[in-house]
Amino acid sequence: MNDPAALSDVHAPMNLSMEAQLVPQGIDLERRVQRLEDEINVLKDTKALEERVALRVTEQMQKAAASEQFTAALPARAIPPARDTFPSREEIPAARGSYAWLLFDMVDDARLMFRMLLDKRYILAWTTHLVVWPSIFAILTSRWWFPIGWIPVVGIFFDKALDLVLGFCVYKALSREVRRYREMLVHRR
Repeated sequence: MNDPAALSDVHAPMNLSMEAQLVPQGIDLERRVQRLEDEINVLKDTKALEERVALRVTEQMQKAAASEQFTAALPARAIPPARDTFPSREEIPAARGSYAWLLFDMVDDARLMFRMLLDKRYILAWTTHLVVWPSIFAILTSRWWFPIGWIPVVGIFFDKALDLVLGFCVYKALSREVRRYREMLVHRR
């Protein structure tokens, strides 16, 4: 019952289609062999394949050359040479790059932060939630739970110093999210 079948037991499957009955077996085999020979001849002619590969390589090289033009590193002329001594006052460049005014930069970041918080497609990182919401709650209630703040004269200064540290934590977490949101908006365009 579980004996393997002998070669004499295995029969070739029968082709019962109308086309198989009209075309003799030898002609069909001859057509298939001719088609295989034609495909092998096409594969032997590698000039077209080589041209396609060369074209793709040159396109990749051009893209790489274009992307190397825009780097985050400073240009070579802006990097001062390494020295053992400090530069004198005359060697320090006086001209600064053009930066946005601090007020405009703050307003732009606040506007983008507000947009980020209302954007339903953008999800804040869980670490941001872990830092921001407890820190805001701690800032609002620090007068009640911070015992050094209860000291009559100097306690208020310690309380406000703690609020500044907590506020800085909130700022860093949200500024990181704003930077990530800005990058997402740039890549989406």
